[in-house]
Parts: sequence; structure tokens; C-alpha cells
Amino acid sequence: MEGHVALNPATLPAEGFEWEEYLTITKAMLSVCDAVYLLEGWEDSPGALVERAEAIRLGKVLILEED
Repeated sequence: MEGHVALNPATLPAEGFEWEEYLTITKAMLSVCDAVYLLEGWEDSPGALVERAEAIRLGKVLILEED
């Protein structure tokens, strides 16, 4: 990943925030990224669904793990 910085919402603390607060943080992460890598099974995650929609709204490149 030379020249790139990976932001991973899974590294956020597991406790301490409400669900909506996590989404506020992950949306901020999305706002500064160039692309979003969606892990297999993302369709089953309510948070990933919101994050994908936000990424599309922001015009980010989507990369699916299956690709």
C-alpha cells in the first residue's frame, strides 16, 4: 500500500459510542478516502449498507472483495 493509508472502521473501539455515532465517524472516514473496499458479506451489515450508500453519494470508487 505504498502511498496509501488504509482506514478501517473495525479498528474503532467496540464500546463507547452509539450506533449512530459510529456512523458519524465512519462517514468522516469516507469523506477523506479515494476508494472503499467492501468485504464479502457486506450486504448483511446494516452499517456497511449505510457506508456504501454514503460512498456512492460521495462518488468514491467501490472495490468488492469478490472481484
